Amino acid sequence: MVSDESYTINTKVQEENPSRVRFMPDPAWGQRHAACALHSKYLWCRLHLGTESPATEGRGEGKMFSEKFGDTYVLRLDRGEEVMGCLKTFCTQEDIELAEVSGIGACDLAEVGLYDVGERKFQSTLLEGEMEIPSLLGNVTRMEGEVYLHLHITLGLKDTTARGGHLKMCRISGTCELFVRCLPGHVGRKPDPATGLNVFSFQGE
Repeated sequence: MVSDESYTINTKVQEENPSRVRFMPDPAWGQRHAACALHSKYLWCRLHLGTESPATEGRGEGKMFSEKFGDTYVLRLDRGEEVMGCLKTFCTQEDIELAEVSGIGACDLAEVGLYDVGERKFQSTLLEGEMEIPSLLGNVTRMEGEVYLHLHITLGLKDTTARGGHLKMCRISGTCELFVRCLPGHVGRKPDPATGLNVFSFQGE
């Protein structure tokens, strides 16, 4: 687990550079730092694996490989890449407004959450260790013109039990294979007074 001190140090860096703080390399493989990026209106605190391995040397956030077939993009994320950041960058670059996302893979660090409607806040859990991703599902929409990701994930642990929930962060350990199927239309998001969630917003409402 990363110490509170690490979060404090890197939160200060985030305050000094509010637009984005990229992953920070460590002098030794395996050491960890907390790195923060500002996605839409939410502050995502991420953990990075340190220096890049030979397999991912020179590859940064949002550098995943992709190819398009018809209305569907096929994406590959490699070791050390973070799903939410990479996917948001990709959807922004490709100007994707509405899509469904599915995928599988493997990770070694993930933050998942459950939204408590009564308290109107997410309860997050940080999971560490080698995990399979038997299912990653969600959608891409827009909120106030920005890409809005809503993903849920199932994680398979070594003892074959499963954990899952609303995905906040996921660092790939092996590979991640994603399919992003684009739909011809636009669906926005709006705050729901009854739940506090950002729900679908349709034209004509």
